[in-house]
Amino acid sequence: MLSATREGVGSSGRTSPWRIRTSIVLWEPDADPNQELALAPVKLVLRCPWRIEGGWIVADIPYDEILGVISEDDDYEYSNGIAEGTGGGSEQAMTAMVVGEPYPGALTFPMTDASQLLLTPTEGTLLVFLGGLEKSEIDAFRDGKAHFALVHSDHALLLLYRFDNADGRPAGWSDAQWVADPQEKAGYRVGLPGAPGGPFTLSVHLIDAQSGIVAVNRLITAPARFADQLRGAVAAQLKAGPNPAASLNDVDGWYRFTQRDLLKRAVADFRSTKSG
Repeated sequence: MLSATREGVGSSGRTSPWRIRTSIVLWEPDADPNQELALAPVKLVLRCPWRIEGGWIVADIPYDEILGVISEDDDYEYSNGIAEGTGGGSEQAMTAMVVGEPYPGALTFPMTDASQLLLTPTEGTLLVFLGGLEKSEIDAFRDGKAHFALVHSDHALLLLYRFDNADGRPAGWSDAQWVADPQEKAGYRVGLPGAPGGPFTLSVHLIDAQSGIVAVNRLITAPARFADQLRGAVAAQLKAGPNPAASLNDVDGWYRFTQRDLLKRAVADFRSTKSG
């Protein structure tokens, strides 16, 4: 069976302008505010209902347990500062995440291992949370050859991913489920970056599930054939409309296959080197 644990991704974690944000409280009665903080753009806080409680800013803003604070591009103001990460090469990971710094979303760590896929008209993002990271896993995410495959129905899709060890030894496969309706309910538009017939860029982030520290940022370009299959899968879900029961049934059915048999059902796949 496939599982969403212990497989890698990887390359440069380099440079992005700091996004100007403020700390707000995820308010729970009698909770310690120091344990309930989230970072949010100032403009987002100002356009939502907010108040001061015991010296803390408490705001009624869109929030998702995995994705964290949900904001619009117009909410951000950028400083001229540059955040330096690690890694190298030609890839520029234009993201608020900085290697070696805490994950910028409002998650509580430690957390269980998980994968999260986000597909919008402006970005494609794969978040991988793994606990107890070893150097070999970080190296695989950063420098190993990446493999992707796609399985989908009218109600769900499964992005299969694998990041081989930096010395070339093959790794096992993991996966990230994606269903359009939960993403829309979380406040994100559904779509895929790039134009039909063209590629799109997937941002991959490896985060230590124990400490919440960002370990790897990598940008990977999916070729046009794979990108168009993924666009078709997104369009099929939007046309069919929300159907949680069918989505769950399809995903459960896929997990009954062995890795080999499920990969045979993939409608598209591609491989990427560190620089691609």
